[in-house]
Amino acid sequence: MIQFPIISFDYFQPSPAKKFIGLTEHPGVLGGQVNIFDELKPIHPDELMGEWDGYILTTGHPFEDELETLNWFGNTFDSTDDVAPLIVARNVT
Repeated sequence: MIQFPIISFDYFQPSPAKKFIGLTEHPGVLGGQVNIFDELKPIHPDELMGEWDGYILTTGHPFEDELETLNWFGNTFDSTDDVAPLIVARNVT
């Protein structure tokens, strides 16, 4: 008789990172039950250094439209104490 390993149901569940990527690939207003950020593993602040492309995750927050109006495209982390959270494009046609 062949014996197969017992695989936990959790094995088939997407990782928190894959869940987050799924949210970015399927835009729509998120429900209050989505707590993806609480499931993500923490990272060391040094891993944030540099320029980051931004993505507006549709949650229904009124500032989402403002980010588009401002031509927001990301953030820059020069150090843990020097962060530019709103980098915008100029002269966009």
